[in-house]
Amino acid sequence: MIVQLKEFDKMNLIGFFLHDLLKNNLKKGSCEETARRMNGAFLFEASRMQVTLVFRNEAIEIHPGMTAKINAKITGEMNDLLDVALGESYLKLLLIGRIKIGGNIFKLLKLLKVLRY
Repeated sequence: MIVQLKEFDKMNLIGFFLHDLLKNNLKKGSCEETARRMNGAFLFEASRMQVTLVFRNEAIEIHPGMTAKINAKITGEMNDLLDVALGESYLKLLLIGRIKIGGNIFKLLKLLKVLRY
């Protein structure tokens, strides 16, 4: 499975971070298998930056900004989103309002498995 940065010259810090995180996590077989079964688009918003992850067939595309249709979104400050990706409890941050989610919760839970492998 490949991870592609779209519009490299317009990409922001969140996109580059997610690119490296996904490439590293997908080296593990079970994580890659979970990612292959995923589809849809996920918006990340942090510190006035936006990135959309789009899962398609054998690729994960990372687009700067928001694509036309998203299935779910995650919003918060950059340091909070990084903490979640690196293993901190997302429930605590959700409950105290430091991160916000919307859209298809079941797809977000699958995404979390891929990001926090």
